[in-house]
Order: sequence, then C-alpha cells, then structure tokens
Amino acid sequence: MRPTPNPLLLLLALLAATALASPALARGAAMDARLLHLRDGRTLWVEIQDHDVDGFVVERLDNGGRVRLPWSLLDPSMEQALRQQFGYVDALDDEVFVEADRLVLADGTEVVGQIVGRSESELVVKSGGRVLYVPMTRLREAATKVQVPALDVYSRDELYELELTRLQPSDAAGHLELAEYCERILDFRRAVEHYRLARELDPGVQGGEFDAALARATRKAESQEQLDALHEVDTLRARKRYDEALLAAQAFADTYPESPFEVDVAKRVERIERDREEALRELVIQRWYFAGARLAQKAGRELQFEQALAYLDGRMSEEILERVTEDLQANFSATITQDDVLQYWAERFQRLDGRPRTLRMKKASYGHGTWLLGEDRALEGLEVQKTAEVEGPKSERDAERERIEEKVRRYLKNQEIARKTKSSENEAEEVDAFWKTWSSNSKAQWIVAYYAENSGDMRVERVTFSNCSECGGTGVREQVHVSAMGRRQGSGNADLKACVTCQNIGKVRRVHFR
Repeated sequence: MRPTPNPLLLLLALLAATALASPALARGAAMDARLLHLRDGRTLWVEIQDHDVDGFVVERLDNGGRVRLPWSLLDPSMEQALRQQFGYVDALDDEVFVEADRLVLADGTEVVGQIVGRSESELVVKSGGRVLYVPMTRLREAATKVQVPALDVYSRDELYELELTRLQPSDAAGHLELAEYCERILDFRRAVEHYRLARELDPGVQGGEFDAALARATRKAESQEQLDALHEVDTLRARKRYDEALLAAQAFADTYPESPFEVDVAKRVERIERDREEALRELVIQRWYFAGARLAQKAGRELQFEQALAYLDGRMSEEILERVTEDLQANFSATITQDDVLQYWAERFQRLDGRPRTLRMKKASYGHGTWLLGEDRALEGLEVQKTAEVEGPKSERDAERERIEEKVRRYLKNQEIARKTKSSENEAEEVDAFWKTWSSNSKAQWIVAYYAENSGDMRVERVTFSNCSECGGTGVREQVHVSAMGRRQGSGNADLKACVTCQNIGKVRRVHFR
C-alpha cells in the first residue's frame, strides 16, 4: 500500500523549493513575508510593497511577480486586520468605554452623559465634553445606566490628562501604554509623540510590531482632522441623530473629495441608513401603541357613546397615523411620510434583515361595559369546555345545581323576549346613562378593546372571558324577601333578577392583540 504523504512535510518542502527559486524569498529576514488568506479559500505568500484605500501591491514569493490586489479579494477577517494596521478602518476595536446615564426626554429625544450634579429643578449632565442642564420637568422616565464610548462624555483633552496623571510615564513601557491609550481615544498625534519617546528611552523596543504601530499612528496623525470628522459622524449615529449624521457624512465628502477614507464614508452612510430604518421600525411600533392609548383616553373623556362608536369607525385609525407621522417627523426625521409609517406598521412582525420580531402581547377589556356590544357580539367566541367525568349516580347537590341552572335559562330566555319588545328609545337612554356614569379609564379601555378587535390595524391573538364579579357568570342575581323579623317570606324560593352590572351577559370580554 502506498503511504499517505505527510501534509506538513510537503508544505516545508514546497517552501524550501520556493525559496531556492525565488530571489524575493531568499532575502529572508530582511523582508516582511506574509501568508495571505483569500476569500475563495486559497493562500498566497507575498511581500506587501504598497497600499492605498482601494487595495495593495504585492510581490509574489513563488515567482517574484508583482500584482495589485483589491482589499475585497482577501478573507474578511484578514482584510479587517490589514486595513486596521494600515489605517483604513474606522477605529480600534478596543475603544475606551465608560458608564453613563441615559435620559429620555418628554419629546422622545435622548441625552447620554454622566450626571455630575442636581438641584430641585434640574440635572447637571456632562456630555461630549460639555455641561448640560436638563430640567426635571422634561424627563419622561428615570435615568438608566449604559456603556458608551468615553468620547461621548469627555473631551479628548480631558481623557488624555486623566490617563497622563494616572500613568505618569517615565520609562519606555509607560510611554508605550500611554501611546496605545491615545490611539484608543483617537488622539493619534499624541500617540506618535509617545511612541517616539518610548523609542528614545529604549531603542530596543524597535521591531516589526512596534514599527507597524508607529507607522499606523503616524499615518492616522496625518489625517487627524479627517478622522475627527468621521468620529463626529459616528457620534451622531450612536446618538440616533441620523439625519444630522447623514449631513455630516455628506459634508465630509464635500470637504475632502480625495480622502483615503472615501470607502469608510460610504460604509458609514450605508450603516446610518440601515440603523435609521431599523430604529424607525421600532419607533413606529412604540408610537402607534402610545398614540392609540392616548386617543382612547381623550375619547373616553370627551365623547358620548354614539360619538365614540362613530369615532371608532375609521377616524381613530386615521388620527393615530397622523399623530405617529407628525411625532416622528418632529423628533426623528423630517423626511418620514405616512406611507412609510403604514409600511413599517404592516411589517412590524419582522426585522429589516428578515428575522422575525417578537412583539409583547397587549390586552384590553370591555369590562362591565361588555353588554354594550349586544349579547351576540359580547359572547362571540365563547367556548364552554367541560371536563369529562365518569357517569355515576347524581348527588343531591348536583340535582339542586341543575334545577338552578334550568331556572336561570328560563329566566334569561324571558329577558331576551322582553329586550326585543323594549323600545329602542328606552334602550338608548339606558346606554347613555351607563356611559355617562362610567369612569373615563374604563371607557378608554373599552375603546381600545373595540379598536383592536374591529379596526383591522391590530392582529387579534385571542379573546378570553371571565365571569362577572357580581353574578358569578350567571347573568342574574337571586333576590330573597324577608320580613322585619328576618324570616323568609313567600314560597321560600329566591326570585331571579337581572344582574345590573353585566345586564344578563354574565361575562367580561377581553381582547389580546399585537
């Protein structure tokens, strides 16, 4: 049997043969040889001769030939590593982060910074190297803790002075640490200064890794102004000020038309637009529920029952759409249209990338006003589930329960006949009287339930029922007549009267929706 070749020995033999055949590889230690991993899975030994924002020039070590390659030809992880080393990426991955306070204001805007003081009427917040005074009356909710880039809170000079005081570098190692920190806060001019001080204090720090770090920092220091402008774009995007971020990206392109960061600007614009749309989709959902609840409260306070029904017949949906659009135009982006809002609301169950979105279930109850729907609509969907039981001799208690249930059925049937003969005028007066005395919060809940179930804007997941708290679900109340001495009068049987709370319906209807 022919033995299986050892892959490691084959690779070593190939490299040795290539070294003998290639003048470039024969230079050995004097050359920065790299094994490139290409996107299609192939590998290539090269020496990188030159590079720019679009690609790089290499000398192949197998035949000494020179070829220009685009960055996109590389495996994505290697592309990221090389572009970072040569200064063609956004920033270092280990950017400095600090704990900050996130404040949400009444108009939906956010302030992110550190609360450094407070009074009875306002908070003092440090944000972006500035001090802001936020009135307590403008807060929508309590502050929450978040992790944010340090430059969102402090200025670059403040961060540098704090770290300089902490380290107090006096040797090469201290200056190297401070130089790396300066890169993390995007202060590349100071990074170059401390790299050079480290080399002056200890010439032995020179080497491939140190030289690459110094070259990277030097290259970025030469473009410090452009990098600062790019960071401003990133800051605006992180603060969800997407329109301003897009304007800043456009201003960068206009100011630096020949910038080596042209590709990075294009990537930022793409990310801003993607984040903007995803944030917009989330906000449409939040604002739609919020606007619906607010309008229901307003209608419950101001409208009579017939007016509320007319309002629910289409106008409420239209007004929710108008309010959501106006809200987002004022606090998010002036370019949003009603068509955008309708589209994102219709697509609320999936994210921008196609993944499903899980929405929290909402619910609303018709409460003691369930009877206003009419018996058929009030009980629509009600299914009585009975547990299967083994037939056996009925107890005296079971027989008594059946007699009561039969009595209730006869009574309800008689009441139904009575309702049909009642004049519509009397019925309307009864409805109006109930609606006027009902609490505004209960009316708002009724309106939300009706809107969710009938407007078509919501997806109804299920309808549930509970027993009326007054009659226990029977729809009637037992009335016993007693004498002044406390003795039962008449035949001894209790009279059945309609439950004034549920008006014979016996159930409370609830709607669960998204």
